[in-house]
Amino acid sequence: MHERYAEDITPAVEEDWMKKLVAGVSPKEKNDAGFRAGISRAVFANLPNEEKKCYEQSAKEAKEAAITAYKQAMKEGHSKTPEKQQQSVYQHPYIICYADALLDASIIWPTS
Repeated sequence: MHERYAEDITPAVEEDWMKKLVAGVSPKEKNDAGFRAGISRAVFANLPNEEKKCYEQSAKEAKEAAITAYKQAMKEGHSKTPEKQQQSVYQHPYIICYADALLDASIIWPTS
């Protein structure tokens, strides 16, 4: 249903949340993922059966594609090229902070 989120789900969420605000919202109630998912389920339940089947088929195809991609990635393993290894090092924030600290330390206290 993400294809129709902006035009169908968002207005329904805003309308239902405004109704709750007017009626009085308890401190535990939030406009969070659970609230929006409940509205999405209600919208999906009201769709015609043909449209539901299209969404279900699309979801199954997306799931199969994701599983295939995952299995292929597991079979290939991690890239061992120096470029990919360096890229993975720089994607980890702790390593970046640590490397920056080492560089700063070598500037302040030269090793040679």
